[in-house]
Amino acid sequence: MEKPKIFLSAVSAQFKQCRDMLRSDLNAVGAEVVVQEDFTQHGGSLLGKLEQYIADCDQVIALVGSAYGYQPEITAVPNNSPQRSYTQWEYFFAQGERLNGKRAEAKPVLVKIIPTSPATSTTWHNCYKPPTAWRKLSNT
Repeated sequence: MEKPKIFLSAVSAQFKQCRDMLRSDLNAVGAEVVVQEDFTQHGGSLLGKLEQYIADCDQVIALVGSAYGYQPEITAVPNNSPQRSYTQWEYFFAQGERLNGKRAEAKPVLVKIIPTSPATSTTWHNCYKPPTAWRKLSNT
């Protein structure tokens, strides 16, 4: 059986620790997990690379909190596109939106909304409670 390919989306400044730990757990059960930073060391448009990987992946997991994140350069986005952070683009790519204006089949997206406040830590304990949905990923 082929490893499931998962894109793990999150605003790095807010959920890097959670994302890294979830990535480790998913790798341990046999998934191939990619995050945005995996693309930043190579040439080409980061937004284009995110679009391509998400188009080729089996599933997207989005950790959602209160942080907005970075936006791509205006030259990297199509004309008349709304302002979005990279994390928001990742979600819309998973929904089938493409930079060329065409639509593609949506990917399964698991969204985990994590309430945050100055009094709430974004430690793994607060981000992750092993729901059945995580375990289902290893059976896809």
